[in-house]
Amino acid sequence: MLLTHIKRYVEAFVDLIYPRSCPGCNNSMLRQEKVLCITCQLDLPIYPFFHSQNNEVQSVFAGRLPLETANCLLYFTKNGIAQGLLHALKYQDREDIGMYLGELLGAELLRSGYRADVLLPVPLHPDKQKARGYNQCHSIALGVQRALGGGMIAYDAIERTTANRSQTKLSRIKRWDNVSGIFRLVNAEALANKRVLILDDTLTTGATLESCGITALEAGNVRLSIATLAYAK
Repeated sequence: MLLTHIKRYVEAFVDLIYPRSCPGCNNSMLRQEKVLCITCQLDLPIYPFFHSQNNEVQSVFAGRLPLETANCLLYFTKNGIAQGLLHALKYQDREDIGMYLGELLGAELLRSGYRADVLLPVPLHPDKQKARGYNQCHSIALGVQRALGGGMIAYDAIERTTANRSQTKLSRIKRWDNVSGIFRLVNAEALANKRVLILDDTLTTGATLESCGITALEAGNVRLSIATLAYAK
């Protein structure tokens, strides 16, 4: 009991000296608020068509990939909550955000009746992962796995062979050229004859996800789905 009280006093002191800001709105957070402030939790731009057949996320891949399902958790808008969260996840070492949002994503997948044999985080090139220190998609996969209560995470089934430049400022056509053939299947056994869910942080044109999906299908008899934290129209 004494140690618990001491821990609380220490945490309160640290929050006083080094106040934490919410990655969604940049406002100061209360001690009991962990990943997001209560306001941002309530204002998350949840994607409203998650449980709809042939939703707009799935239509992005129509005629391009044979998918069982395709979905996202949030709408991404410039300067919105989702942008703040994903920026902190990718560039500020906030893997707790990936876990938190991954659990929310997994909960929606569970509600829809979806179960995965394998969770496949989109790989980073080894040089980029070394520089960043982590792959943000791994934390997403851990959160989804926790919510689903299972699903093997295939960290090394596919590798990224090309350190392609950022997609952010490229046109749609140039994004396709930028990701063509950038993945290689290295462990077909991990994916073959399984229901595989590819996980990424953001969907824009779908070019990277399509390239990863095409590579995953090379394993043979793969039932493929895609889920992302956010969808940027």
